[in-house]
Parts: sequence; C-alpha cells; structure tokens
Amino acid sequence: MDQWVVNAAEPYLLARFWAFVLGGEPVARPDGSRILRAKHDR
Repeated sequence: MDQWVVNAAEPYLLARFWAFVLGGEPVARPDGSRILRAKHDR
C-alpha cells in the first residue's frame, strides 16, 4: 500500500473509532456492531 494512502486513511479511521467510542456510532466491523448492540441493550 502506498504511504499517501495510509496517511489519508488514518485520520478517517481514527475519527470513526472515536465517534464510535464517544457517541455510539456504528462501525463496519462485526465486533463493533456487537459492542453497539450491547450498549443499546442497557
């Protein structure tokens, strides 16, 4: 993978990660959706 691709993708992935952790945003991962469902069950 080219370095500029990594540099462009990293802030986006970090933003998605923190949006999920702080705000319960859904993420495109099976384990992430399990965590999201668990948070909603409470």
